[in-house]
Amino acid sequence: LLDNSKLKISSPYLTSQVLLLSTKQYINETTGLNLVAVKSMKHLSNYFYEQFEVNHITWADKLEYCIGALEDNTADFAVVDYYSANKAMMIAGKEELLISQAINSKIEISLVISNDTDSRLMGILDNCIQYVSTMDAYEAVNMELSNQKSVFNLNAFLHEYSTVILLIALILTVAVTALIIILKSIFHRLSSIDKLTGCYNQTHFENIVPKILEEYTQRQYYIMIFDIYRFKYFIQYYGRKVGDDLLRSIASKVCNLLAGEEIMARTSENGFVVLVEEGNYLDLIQEFYFILDEVKSSFKLDISIKVNFGLYRIDDRNELVATMINKAILAQRMVRDNSDSMFAIYTDEMEKKLLTESRMEEEMKKALEEQEFKVFYQPKIDLKTKKIVGAEALIRWIKPDGTIVFPDQFIPVFERNGFIEQLDYYVLKEVSSYQMKRVKNNLSTFSISVNQSRYLLSNPQYVDNICKIMDEIGVPGQLIELEVTETLYIENHTLLVRVIKLLKERDIKFAIDDFGSGYSSLNLLTEMPADVLKIDREFLIDSDKSQQKKDVITKVVELAHMLNLDVVCEGVETKEQEEFLANISCDIAQGYYYSRPIPVDQFNLYVESNL
Repeated sequence: LLDNSKLKISSPYLTSQVLLLSTKQYINETTGLNLVAVKSMKHLSNYFYEQFEVNHITWADKLEYCIGALEDNTADFAVVDYYSANKAMMIAGKEELLISQAINSKIEISLVISNDTDSRLMGILDNCIQYVSTMDAYEAVNMELSNQKSVFNLNAFLHEYSTVILLIALILTVAVTALIIILKSIFHRLSSIDKLTGCYNQTHFENIVPKILEEYTQRQYYIMIFDIYRFKYFIQYYGRKVGDDLLRSIASKVCNLLAGEEIMARTSENGFVVLVEEGNYLDLIQEFYFILDEVKSSFKLDISIKVNFGLYRIDDRNELVATMINKAILAQRMVRDNSDSMFAIYTDEMEKKLLTESRMEEEMKKALEEQEFKVFYQPKIDLKTKKIVGAEALIRWIKPDGTIVFPDQFIPVFERNGFIEQLDYYVLKEVSSYQMKRVKNNLSTFSISVNQSRYLLSNPQYVDNICKIMDEIGVPGQLIELEVTETLYIENHTLLVRVIKLLKERDIKFAIDDFGSGYSSLNLLTEMPADVLKIDREFLIDSDKSQQKKDVITKVVELAHMLNLDVVCEGVETKEQEEFLANISCDIAQGYYYSRPIPVDQFNLYVESNL
């Protein structure tokens, strides 16, 4: 096929044998058979006809077509060179190929260049071929053939490597099974354990409690709920890290106190639930307060940690655990703001009370926006001149239909849900605005006292919030008096003293409210930088029949004057009470004898007639 006048051919650098392929038998007799070969061998067609005496030669574009012709019996045998034989075996189908060598047959492989090329190149190539070993030539050809795209025959591969494949599959199956078991164990732990404290989470608690109740039918259990009171302000005050460390410490210490099948879980940011046996819950609560003292000391905290407990006695073991928890939470809500109680046990009456409170909570924000909360004023009277020298601001909730909701009904609810803060700031704004109107209208002024709930002082931004309100309105500090209860001093006297000192720098007065209503301490009078001492109304009840009560009031007034405190006595309702207080040099009186708390319009009239 080559035009020797246009091409130059080098000496052969490799000689390859001609091989015969068949799917039936070794080719011994080739007379009268059909042959298939790739088109690149067409130059050997005469040789094939002479050597094999075939009837017909089919020329295929690719080696794959040759193999296909053998498998579908359209050809009896195929002719390939030595280097194509291995590839043919790889792409063969389900039937194995039989290979035989043609007698006296060989294919010489040479290099070809154009006749126009410098003749010296052919000389160089021939010289190089002399130094190429047969092995090097084979490797070069094999490398070239390996870079060619080949067809992967799955059936042949599976047949040849079936044992290895089965072994690998078995190993993989065992490995995957083991991995799944490990992952399930890890997932179960991750899905059941609270990552911060290491105790259970609520989901796992709700799943495992029914199993415990079912197994230990003779034991009586309680669901007990507790959390750290006003934890968000603790975080603001000390930071998230200290808060997390505190939770971890408490959880660890409580878990160490649990016995038998008792378990604990974390239910919220700072809330926990415990399944505790009936005979152990009182001991656990008692031990808990030792834990709080221990934690406060180890963390060097200067504010107290308050915790109350809500319990639910499990009588119906088929009840949903989530429902049990909700009932324990309800019991806790009933006792959370009662400093005299550490825990409460759920009763059905609590649920009725909750419905009433829930309606209040649904209405409170809208009521504040629509100014349903009204500030009433109760005058304070100078016992020497019998003239008004101040007032106390008190809040009333008056609904659009005229219904009045009194503070003892809604204040405890707002203290539990935190809305009391917004309400206290609202009252301060109203009083400050009222005072500025009197200043701008050149009317006589006097200080008006505003009650401050103990929840406000838990907020580290409390002082800034008070100052911001007064600065925005422009009211002078001496026209505002803030009342705090002695309970606040008992709970956290260090914080209270610091706050009072900061606000007194703004000329704001401070009064100790309800003195004598709780566990009064003489340290309170000596440590608190207050301006006014308000004696609780309870002292005056039946004081005309009790000389001991009169003696106590007398000594409290004397002691307060020695400490340069003005004295206000609340609850004055009779002329006799007024005369008694005047005789012992009490400074100011407040009570129904002078006026009930009245709306601002009536209070203005009262002021004008009693200055």
